[in-house]
Parts: sequence; C-alpha cells; structure tokens
Amino acid sequence: MMKNRRIRAIDPDHVVIMEATWNASDLPDPKVYGWENVMYQYHTYLYDDYDNSKGQQIANIRNRINNTLGAGYNVPSLLGEFALFNSPDAWNFNLNLEKADLDEIENVWTKISEATNNTGLAKILSKYYRQVFTEVTR
Repeated sequence: MMKNRRIRAIDPDHVVIMEATWNASDLPDPKVYGWENVMYQYHTYLYDDYDNSKGQQIANIRNRINNTLGAGYNVPSLLGEFALFNSPDAWNFNLNLEKADLDEIENVWTKISEATNNTGLAKILSKYYRQVFTEVTR
C-alpha cells in the first residue's frame, strides 16, 4: 500500500497496471487497499494441444477470462500474454524478420495505419479513469 501512495502523490491520474501473471488470486482485491485507477494483467499458456485440435487452447483462454471475472475486482483487465502454439499464421503474417525493415514489421504487427478510435471500449473504460486519454498519433 505504501508504494501506491507514493505513486499517487506524484501522479494521481494515470492508470497503474499490475501484472498478476496467472490467476486473479495472484493480486489482491484493490478495494482492500483503496486502490483506484488500476488495471490488472494476466497471462495464460497451455503446453498441450498445440494446434488447438481438441479446443484446449481456446478453452484455456476462456477459463482464464472466467477466473478473472469471477474474482469480482471490478477493474479493467488485460490478457496480455497467451499463445496458440503451432499456429504460425497467428503470429508472423508471412513476414520474414531477417529481411524486413522496421516499417514493414511495424505495419504488420501493429496495423497502425488501420487503427481507429474504439469509442465503445473508451466508453466502457471511462468509468475507471479520471483522465480522458487522447489518440496517439505518429
């Protein structure tokens, strides 16, 4: 709790993102400490059913989402790391990283040129934030 007060003394407005790694139980209920304007991040990896032929990869992701929702923390959450092993199409978009320049990598991985403001998501998340965030431009 002490570190949160130190952060908020310097910057009361920005979201503090805390990484739990696996389960919601790895982080405390923010209400216990009076934390506001926080976001929790989770990871999930299943080292089985690599090509999702049995649906276990997708089921594992759904289980992580249900675990997060079941905690009832009422904070924005991000499934920040996950993998569909043995599914190269999900990862490389036919990009040769040994030959691609930075602009090609950025274009494929971020699709910045196709980005649009997600006003629906912004509306949902706005109840958690004191500050309105603006679109980042290059």
